[in-house]
Amino acid sequence: LESRDDIDVVASTDWSRAYFPADDPGQLQAFRDEIDANWSAVQASGKDVIFVRDVPGNSVGDVPTCLAGITVPAVAPCSNPREKAIIDDTVLQTVAQNGDIPLVDTSQYFCTDETCMTYVGGVVTYADNNHMSNTYARSIAPHLGRDLTAAIESFGR
Repeated sequence: LESRDDIDVVASTDWSRAYFPADDPGQLQAFRDEIDANWSAVQASGKDVIFVRDVPGNSVGDVPTCLAGITVPAVAPCSNPREKAIIDDTVLQTVAQNGDIPLVDTSQYFCTDETCMTYVGGVVTYADNNHMSNTYARSIAPHLGRDLTAAIESFGR
């Protein structure tokens, strides 16, 4: 990436909560330092970095299977409390540590102040237990595109 002249902006994302136990602060800080060093090297090569937060976590298992089991109307079927779905991700701490990386937060497309939904506007949000469904990805693409464009424009390009 550093040597490519045809790249101006690098978008990064990660699901670090799957890799490191939250109870090992030394390991978490080493991971943050390594990611920051990588991003800093890319930035030093004249490129800008954007971080796109991963989709909220899900504790109900396979979402389509859960939704298929709903037999009575529900306001938020198979959804998750926001405090369980949105965690203090170590990579987000690295974004703050770096200071020059805008954050594009996908949780706004899944969550209210209290609940992260598995069904929004008639569309199932997850294809399985943690991957966004293709239909939902297409439905939020224009909004996410505007967020990414705003992040890129924040660099003054």
